[in-house]
Amino acid sequence: MRIILWSAVAAVLFIASPASAQWLMTLEADHPLVGKIWRPATKSFVTRGDVETAVGKADFALLGETHNNDDHHRLQAAMIEAMVKAGQKPGIAFEMITENKQPRLEAWSRGNPTDGTGLGPSVDWDKTGWPKWRTYQRIGDIAAKAGLPVQAANLPRSMIGAIHGRGLSAITETRRKRLGLDEPLPE
Repeated sequence: MRIILWSAVAAVLFIASPASAQWLMTLEADHPLVGKIWRPATKSFVTRGDVETAVGKADFALLGETHNNDDHHRLQAAMIEAMVKAGQKPGIAFEMITENKQPRLEAWSRGNPTDGTGLGPSVDWDKTGWPKWRTYQRIGDIAAKAGLPVQAANLPRSMIGAIHGRGLSAITETRRKRLGLDEPLPE
């Protein structure tokens, strides 16, 4: 199983060379690492094409970002598009959407959208406190166009509060087993 992990917490996200991208964000735009991609495994800089090839072959790609950075979302969309072009059909999980809104996502998807315009409104995105839907819409556009499954990947606040207060007993036994939470952690 090939897993590619990229994180916005890393020094530089998988950013294209400045010559091939018009950056929207201006903070630190003149930093010498902007446009550079560091691969810790090889301790070397790589190209955007290298990343797209690796993502296109991966079973899983975890694409992190800074939520209010439009460039990060544009790059996530580019990596998802690279996966689709490589013949993959990745599922898209939005941590910003709570699982109780999954039926709304499925209803949106069944409507055969040709772009992601309606995905945000279908889950009341503007009431969530996250950056505007237009920031994320590029990802929704690719998902709609390629017919990718879209998954809500967050727990409702009430569940998070219950887990905080009662621990794992707040989670159903079925879910605990499915997630492997009943298995003891190794020393």
